[in-house]
Amino acid sequence: MKNNAATGYEIQYCTNSSFKSPSKTTITNKSSITKTLSGLKGNTKYYVRMRTYTTVNGTKYYSGWSATKTITTKK
Repeated sequence: MKNNAATGYEIQYCTNSSFKSPSKTTITNKSSITKTLSGLKGNTKYYVRMRTYTTVNGTKYYSGWSATKTITTKK
């Protein structure tokens, strides 16, 4: 969901549902909340979650994590 008050979004993705050693990426463009992830393994199930952050005086404040979504990559 797009949040107009957010400075950006942080996305975590992992092949483990408990998010041990997750990879992360950020979206700093407020006009779009889509991100294409490259370098993922084919035919693999990934667990993805995201949260917003707001920067105030150089300090980032994070929201809670979203519900986890499951995505399976194609070959």
